[in-house]
Amino acid sequence: MVDKISNARKKELEQPDPFLETLQGWAKGYTKFKKQIIWAVCAVVAVVTIFSGTVYSIKRSEEKASGFLAQTLSRYSDADPVKGYETVKDDVAEFLESYPNTAAATQARVRFAEIAFKASKFEEAHGMYLAALGDFKGDSAMENLLLASLGRTCQAMERYDEAETWFRKISEGKSALLKGEALFNLGVLLADKGDTTASQKIFKTLVSDHETSFYTPMVEARISND
Repeated sequence: MVDKISNARKKELEQPDPFLETLQGWAKGYTKFKKQIIWAVCAVVAVVTIFSGTVYSIKRSEEKASGFLAQTLSRYSDADPVKGYETVKDDVAEFLESYPNTAAATQARVRFAEIAFKASKFEEAHGMYLAALGDFKGDSAMENLLLASLGRTCQAMERYDEAETWFRKISEGKSALLKGEALFNLGVLLADKGDTTASQKIFKTLVSDHETSFYTPMVEARISND
């Protein structure tokens, strides 16, 4: 009986070990495709290295851009808007050329548009507001702020048809931010064009839908007088 067990065990031991067979298979595969595996590993390492370097570079660029912008704007004073504009305009232009695709550049366009507007440099303000509008697609609140700024700028430039376009975008949008102001300006523009019917409709919408608006008392007066 002992002999039989020993023989059976002996035969069992003579069978190849599945685990060792698997390891040997991997070893043979590695030897056969050694170059390809090494190249694949190198490619992964290279991608990770490039990605890490890119993230670091972007972060460094943003930090430099933010520092440059803060330094530039620190010299601005609105005590004399024209002088303040002249003080920073060249540096802002250099900044936007050096860091065009940074988050700081987005801030710079909005901030400099305000500076230009206060200095009555309306063409430049218009261009900056328009460029900034493209930076905030999908941000309905910020879009309304920029649309209203574009509307006011166009009014200052006596480009009333374009101003009407910007205010109408706010009035028809989903965000309630500045909608009362937009409706008021839109109603005034339509009244000035002689379109009394459309103007009155806008004013009535403002009174009914935005009764707490700063512009509502002025609109009520215009409705009662027309």
